[in-house]
Amino acid sequence: MAAFSDLNILHIENISTKEKLTLAAKLGYDVVAINVFVENVFCQEEKGKSKKEQSKNVAIPAPVKVPLVDKDIADLKLRGKELKQLSRFTTVLSDPGQWRRMQEKDIQAYDLIAVQPVTEKLFHMACSTIDVDIITFNIVEKLDYYIKKNPVGKALERGVYFEITYSPGLHQSSRKTMISNALKLTQVLRGKNVIISSAARIAMDLRGPYDVANLGLLFGLTESQGKDAISTNCRACMLCAESRRSLKSAITVIKSSELPASDEWTVSACRKEGSEVESESEDQETDTSFEAAKPESKRRKVEMKEK
Repeated sequence: MAAFSDLNILHIENISTKEKLTLAAKLGYDVVAINVFVENVFCQEEKGKSKKEQSKNVAIPAPVKVPLVDKDIADLKLRGKELKQLSRFTTVLSDPGQWRRMQEKDIQAYDLIAVQPVTEKLFHMACSTIDVDIITFNIVEKLDYYIKKNPVGKALERGVYFEITYSPGLHQSSRKTMISNALKLTQVLRGKNVIISSAARIAMDLRGPYDVANLGLLFGLTESQGKDAISTNCRACMLCAESRRSLKSAITVIKSSELPASDEWTVSACRKEGSEVESESEDQETDTSFEAAKPESKRRKVEMKEK
């Protein structure tokens, strides 16, 4: 099994992030993502100022990394491990124009990028177009749109993961809505590409990995899918995010003898195209050699006629 991961520990001013990371290490997590949440990447319009005077983009804070000493992660040290810290950026997707802003360097500097769509159209856009790693939801509020199979299928093909956060539903008043939303999501996904995170605001919001895996049963996941949601799927999400940052394209080379029978036609097609290119180049060479072989007097007559 891959290492236990919590890919959503909120970084909030005036609340110790170090305390949350220390408790996460004691509970048995090997990987954590410190989440910087920005509600809107565009500035709201200010009264009394023209559009030129207003700054269009919100200043994005730099990725956060908390310095830890051996004492803070003593339990991990006993197992010969370190606490791996990742940076994560999350924003509410409320405007189709936000995807351009999210391609800029200050946001792309984060290890993980997540969006929270507010409409069905923006949800489809996040699944099929925008380069994001995680699609998350306000799990304690009723969704304003249906989660359909078609956009979800596109997201699965692109390696996008869907997040269920459990700490907002720890309170009795919002627990029913959290379970209802989670069930709607897992029924469409059938357990694929689901990650469960804490979204912990304070250290007491964190729960141990096995407790979180058991929560997966309430969310409609099997026992193995619940464990994958905090381990294997999280690792796959991190690898997809790394490839998004480093790879724009890739080429695979295989021997023609290893091609399946359905693709053998491509070899003959490439050879035919190559022979046509060679014949065209030979014709051009013969034309130039013929001109060069003409006597100088004839070449001059031809040039005079052209003039």
